Amino acid sequence: MEYKEHPNNAMLMWGYSPVMDRVFLSLKPGGEKSLAKNNISEMGYLVLSGRAVVRVGDQIRLLVPENQFVVPQGLPYSITNSSAENFKLLRCIPRGRDI
Repeated sequence: MEYKEHPNNAMLMWGYSPVMDRVFLSLKPGGEKSLAKNNISEMGYLVLSGRAVVRVGDQIRLLVPENQFVVPQGLPYSITNSSAENFKLLRCIPRGRDI
């Protein structure tokens, strides 16, 4: 799989490379996604559109476009769309790693 850089370089300063080939998650207004645990590896995410509440472990954050967050390996997380528009996330992988 080829990775292309996203125009927003915010995650690059963290040592992450955005994956351009697809949007990782898209939630309709009021939609919720609960992911039991991140078992792959540490993953970073960049918000493309919408607003959502994300819970990673016992921390809660409100996300807006261009915000970013990291989910450490082994932690449960959930995302709830809190806006009237679709919420979209782009997945970013740590540099030097594959999905």
